[in-house]
Amino acid sequence: GEAGAARGVVSGVTAWQPRVGGVVSVAAGGGQVVCFERNGLHHRRNDFVVMEMGMDARGGRVECEVVEMSWSSDSMVMAVQLVEVGGERGSAPGKLQLYYRGNYHWYLKREFLFVDGLVAAAFDSEKSSLLRM
Repeated sequence: GEAGAARGVVSGVTAWQPRVGGVVSVAAGGGQVVCFERNGLHHRRNDFVVMEMGMDARGGRVECEVVEMSWSSDSMVMAVQLVEVGGERGSAPGKLQLYYRGNYHWYLKREFLFVDGLVAAAFDSEKSSLLRM
């Protein structure tokens, strides 16, 4: 393929990185987060796969889909909200994951599980480390 071109991208879930000016999106049909530079080029070294939902009561793997992503105002932390595939945001089990990036690698910083449905979450615009749920 062409250098810098992304394949199978993008779904409707995107987030603008305020300080850096990049954009993250979710690859169509999956839980892979893909990163683009401010000029629109796909930056493969920054892509990552979100953590799976886990196991159901019968021990089977539960598929998930990203429904929303957002950045802290200082662009240091990204929130990724996931629900079970086919589930509705307010009623299906879900989780909120907080990621940070260092040396072209993403790290899961914190995870919140919501058994009765995913709640709305947003970073404070003035206090970048404050996440309101």
